[in-house]
Amino acid sequence: MKHNVFPKDGLPVFVLFKAMSGLSDKEITNLILRNTERNMELFKLLLPSIEQCVDLNIQSEINALEFIGRRITLSKETTKHPASIAYDVIYNSVLTHVPVVNDSFYAKMFYLAFMVRRLLLSHIDPDNHIDNRDFYGNKRLELAGSLIGLVFEDAFKRYNSSIMV
Repeated sequence: MKHNVFPKDGLPVFVLFKAMSGLSDKEITNLILRNTERNMELFKLLLPSIEQCVDLNIQSEINALEFIGRRITLSKETTKHPASIAYDVIYNSVLTHVPVVNDSFYAKMFYLAFMVRRLLLSHIDPDNHIDNRDFYGNKRLELAGSLIGLVFEDAFKRYNSSIMV
């Protein structure tokens, strides 16, 4: 079963945070801001995402999962609940290099908060917060064997999920 995970009109980041954690807007904001010296500037940039979440009436984890599940288009008709589809996509397709331990998305959520914070800081001050991608220390070298193993693992997971349906 193939998922079109990325809708053309995007997904508010707060909806994804709520789907992964069920935290309140204040808790998610605190997780992203982390008491940086530029909290007000960062909060002003986060505000549209919070307002979208309020406008869409997404207040809980199940609301967020259902919203995401309805926006994911499937190649085949399915009887699965939209929240279940969204959970599977977040579990298997979002930040795949970050492990899910005991069905908890906290590691993914903390990494996403780190990425959002870095993105907002680079928007405010591009000179101080953008990494040099050409710097050798920022390079990740992986050998062919481990890359083939990752491709096989992904294909095997998809094969197993298509058999289970």
